[in-house]
Amino acid sequence: MDDQTVQARIDARKRASVVADLVSDEAIVISEPAREAFWIELWRLLGAQTRPPAGFRGEPMTDKQAKVFGAVLMPFGLHKGKRVDEVPLEYLERLTDPSSFLKEVRRYLASRRIRNEPRDRPSEEE
Repeated sequence: MDDQTVQARIDARKRASVVADLVSDEAIVISEPAREAFWIELWRLLGAQTRPPAGFRGEPMTDKQAKVFGAVLMPFGLHKGKRVDEVPLEYLERLTDPSSFLKEVRRYLASRRIRNEPRDRPSEEE
């Protein structure tokens, strides 16, 4: 590869990085129920022939991934300490309900107000 091609590829990667930053900034302020539509439309507009990245809401885990995740211990809630595959499905479904408190907490944390707040917010114990 000649120097001109190498430089063109470096420039293209820099531009892609700038675009990715802009897209990420926009995606984070979109409400959770609309975020999936945002990504799907973006991929459609770009003409991408690939699926959204792994971990993207809506893309199911593979059986192998689900087996591994099923062994993870619930970190909170009524079933804290149980393996995910031992937790009732109705309970897990409630966690993913778009109207659930956790979804609102994620949106709260994604807000510009909170993202710009100092990370050393005093805790209740202080």
